[in-house]
Amino acid sequence: YAAQRTLFNDVAAWTSSDIIFDVGTREANPQSGAATYVTGSYFRVLGLRPTLGAGLPVDANDADHAPPLLAVISHVLWERHFDRSREVIGRTMKVNGVSVTIVGVAPRRFAGARTGGSQMRIWLPLGARPQVQQTNSTLTSYDDARLGLAARLQPGVRRDQAGPIVEAIAARAAR
Repeated sequence: YAAQRTLFNDVAAWTSSDIIFDVGTREANPQSGAATYVTGSYFRVLGLRPTLGAGLPVDANDADHAPPLLAVISHVLWERHFDRSREVIGRTMKVNGVSVTIVGVAPRRFAGARTGGSQMRIWLPLGARPQVQQTNSTLTSYDDARLGLAARLQPGVRRDQAGPIVEAIAARAAR
């Protein structure tokens, strides 16, 4: 989809998994939540800016990552576990036992491109998924993970113009 530059200005992909997170305070025991692994363009494609912090770098897509990883946390997680402290930026927490550094807080009421699921959510680079989920998955096979996609059309391009290309790519991927 991203290669279709005449149709799409920008494309984002994501996949989600359940996690256990630990914010590192005595009052908060490890808790369950959700991680969404995203391409660096995810927030930009959705037209969102973090409430706090710079957010994930645009080049965070698929690079190999060593701890600490960079993460954006949900507004709810920020409120409940960090008391809306502005000093949350740069703090570390554990996600499935892996250290992550908080670089942003998502806007209030934003829980991801798909509705539903845990409000206790964290967004990490797509390339961090194998490390955090402790899997050898490289996202190269259909069974590794299903990716959600969102795109912004180029100026002047209508949805009906993009439809046949999107359908052709989807049909090829399904095969």
